[in-house]
Amino acid sequence: MEKTPENNTGEKNGTPFDILTQEEDFSEHMKQIENEQNSDKASPEKKTEEFNEEAILGAEVCKIMEEKGLPIVDLENVSAMPEVFSKALNDGIDANPHGVMVWRRTPEEIAGDTLLVSKDRSAGVRIGKDGEIGSLFRNLETSTVKGILPSMMLSAIGAGGTKGECYGENMMRQYMQLGFVPVAHTRWSKKDLQNGSTWNEDFGHPDMYFFFLPENLSLEDCAREYGDRPVISDDDLENLPILGYDGETPEAYAYRDAVLKGDLDNARLILENFLKASRS
Repeated sequence: MEKTPENNTGEKNGTPFDILTQEEDFSEHMKQIENEQNSDKASPEKKTEEFNEEAILGAEVCKIMEEKGLPIVDLENVSAMPEVFSKALNDGIDANPHGVMVWRRTPEEIAGDTLLVSKDRSAGVRIGKDGEIGSLFRNLETSTVKGILPSMMLSAIGAGGTKGECYGENMMRQYMQLGFVPVAHTRWSKKDLQNGSTWNEDFGHPDMYFFFLPENLSLEDCAREYGDRPVISDDDLENLPILGYDGETPEAYAYRDAVLKGDLDNARLILENFLKASRS
């Protein structure tokens, strides 16, 4: 699920924050982030910034996916027709039990974003102007292909996607297999659901994770190493900074974006200020 700052209510989540754990693990956490940012600076060629409508993934990535037995979704760029994407998205939400984890979007809200949708309109993903990946959906009533997450997310990366959010440890681990790095999480709260949404208690109350893609990873790297990356432990995920994302400047978003830009001083400041405010 993704939620932009302007959609927030400004109300506090009302859930306790594990301040002690954050303070004990913060130093080591920042060292790990610095290592991520400083490693492999002489990286392979960067993914193209310009969206190529006729070759979203490219021949090399498609070859890698075929070798790994991963399905490739035939996507169209419907950025000029946000109403097409909006309808497909909302239909997909209605047809998927997990649809509550994705926000509905009007054509006006997504105008100007890169909008990719399968030719049969059964799956799609949106990439915001700032690289935010969101509105990932699969319509279970019309989709006939399973295991499409790698294809959808690789397409999003190829279209300029660099960051996002997701519910739960299992989903975060799937994104990590594509190269994404989790940097923070926030506790589940019904206040974070879109107005009118009803949460299925069978899903439990999973945390929301905020992640980014290191700039030294090419699209080919993301595909080539899929399924072969180390699996993060529950403890390591839990020990990520626990932040909020309500109000005009959601801390989890700001912290993630500071890390993505390599502005670690600002990242430290955001976390320190949040810890102080949480104590008061």
